[in-house]
Amino acid sequence: MIKNVDLLLQFWGSELKNGKLEASIPSMLGSLAEDLATTGVRSSSSKDLSLVPAHLKLSRLADDVDCALLMMFNDKDRGGLGNTGRAGSLWRLARVRYVRCVGVPINEQLLVLGISNGTYKRWLSDLHEFIAGVFPEYVDAA
Repeated sequence: MIKNVDLLLQFWGSELKNGKLEASIPSMLGSLAEDLATTGVRSSSSKDLSLVPAHLKLSRLADDVDCALLMMFNDKDRGGLGNTGRAGSLWRLARVRYVRCVGVPINEQLLVLGISNGTYKRWLSDLHEFIAGVFPEYVDAA
């Protein structure tokens, strides 16, 4: 296990677990201007604000880590074969260890994941090596 990479993943997990939703409410004036510019007629449709798109707001670093974890699925050299491949296993480990089961003893995490202790350690090592390859500055800082 790489300590600084573990801290980086803990930061990512904390932001995912405790993050804030940010809503994108379209401007009424903007849609009016678009309607007038394209058709010359004002649209009379009303917007239901309960259907406003929202997303989780992450810091830039947490967003970069999230993107790196998703990049695993495209990395054919590291087994990026989709949800059933190596990337899916490592992504699931990251979600369980750093988001869902923070502070839960490893024995209970093993039950959630349905794997042995040896597999857990091997997956954790592989996950840390992948993240260290994407963020080498965190390994050098150790």
